[in-house]
Amino acid sequence: MKNIFIKSLLCIFILLTFTNCTTNLTAEGEIVDFIMKEEAPKDAEFLGIVESGLLQIHFTQESVINDLRNKVAELGGNLLVVDTMTSISDEFFGYEFKGMGRAYRIN
Repeated sequence: MKNIFIKSLLCIFILLTFTNCTTNLTAEGEIVDFIMKEEAPKDAEFLGIVESGLLQIHFTQESVINDLRNKVAELGGNLLVVDTMTSISDEFFGYEFKGMGRAYRIN
């Protein structure tokens, strides 16, 4: 009886943790443009580095890009330069994606 209870709690935890593995764009994130592995325009103001996939599992590259765009918007930016996008093969989850980029504001 105790084992069933523990297994049930574990299943609930796993479901709650991994059911929302796709990041949707926020309204602010939708206005953030992105470019891949390019330099930002010279008049762009650098705001900081943004990372995705450290605390949340992403199963698609789109989810990583959405998360990065949302983070750029939180910093007040409107341009994301994606510098790295990596995939990791996991026998339990399949592929997981992580990304890193730079946040800019263009006036």
